[in-house]
Amino acid sequence: MQPTIQTLRFVRVVAFIVALAAAACGDGNRILTPSPGLLPQPAVPAATFTVSGVIVESTESGLVAVEGATVENSATHDFTVTDSEGAYAMAGLNPGLAQLSISKEGFEAQIVEMMIDGDERVDVTLVRQ
Repeated sequence: MQPTIQTLRFVRVVAFIVALAAAACGDGNRILTPSPGLLPQPAVPAATFTVSGVIVESTESGLVAVEGATVENSATHDFTVTDSEGAYAMAGLNPGLAQLSISKEGFEAQIVEMMIDGDERVDVTLVRQ
């Protein structure tokens, strides 16, 4: 059995009246706008941090920058190399325990264990072999 034109008009009129009544009871936008809890929320990226510092060696004339030293994250094997001033920066580290390995040919390797809970500065003095 197919609905008649009068039945379809009646259904449309009733739907219109219900929408008007709902709008009169408060903010009419609530009918069309889902509450924020129902909308999918974008994923919040996990915070990452940066460890930076300077790698030096101690000489008779004072501290000297060590250029070309490798600073490696032991967990991910990501690494960076110190510049001419011995400076390095390693970004994208996840919070938690981290182990950095600092090495350069002719020097004893250093291992630094640290808790990452924010941006950190770690300066290291290498010793010649």
